[in-house]
Amino acid sequence: MKDASATAVYGAQAANGVLLITTKRGAKGKAKVNFSSSYSMQTPTHKLHTMNREQMLNFDNECLWQYSKTEASGYTQQNPDFKLSERMPDAWMTDDKGNIVPGDYDWWSDFTRTGSIFENKLNISGGADNMSYLISLGNTSQKNYLLNDDYKRNTIRVNLDIKPVSWLKAGVQAFGSFENRDGQETYLPFLIECSPLTKPYDENGEMIHYPAHDARENLITVLWLMTMIAQIHSSQISMQR
Repeated sequence: MKDASATAVYGAQAANGVLLITTKRGAKGKAKVNFSSSYSMQTPTHKLHTMNREQMLNFDNECLWQYSKTEASGYTQQNPDFKLSERMPDAWMTDDKGNIVPGDYDWWSDFTRTGSIFENKLNISGGADNMSYLISLGNTSQKNYLLNDDYKRNTIRVNLDIKPVSWLKAGVQAFGSFENRDGQETYLPFLIECSPLTKPYDENGEMIHYPAHDARENLITVLWLMTMIAQIHSSQISMQR
């Protein structure tokens, strides 16, 4: 539709014309059933995998080249008297004996996964001389690359057209979408910053809430708290309805 006809129906904002989009509808004939299903996997183009213990300590050694390398070699040869443990940036990185703590935890591997999308679609359509119908059902389940970042959606669409008499035609279009976003994804900045010298649990299996002894909480603690908040929020919305 365009020009005066579009303006008359949709107002001044449609003066340049409007594009009408019609959905699929049922057709005269026997009932038709169509079903389709798909499964896909997701991985990031560039992984931000953090360093392991050996890589991080080597990196720290190179960053401290003015101390770790000898001046006589033009700072290209390792200084045998250099002790990295004495130059660690945070006190928690060394134990009571002055040695670097033995941790080598792979935070990245434990808080990421191969993402996936699983979709199912079902269409039922048919009709007679004076009636046609189409019922469409959809289901989507997605697991993101970051752990606990889950998404689910169920949809339903009903298109019904009836013609009780030759001069009258009526129809109903109904659509519903139900989503679940309760999962709280891993906080990526924290994941990248987590040192391999830290760990989420102590020797007794108890959670360490602040592994690096600073303001950054354990990722497991953050996930648990955010998931609980999301569930409470969802419950409050349901009660209001």
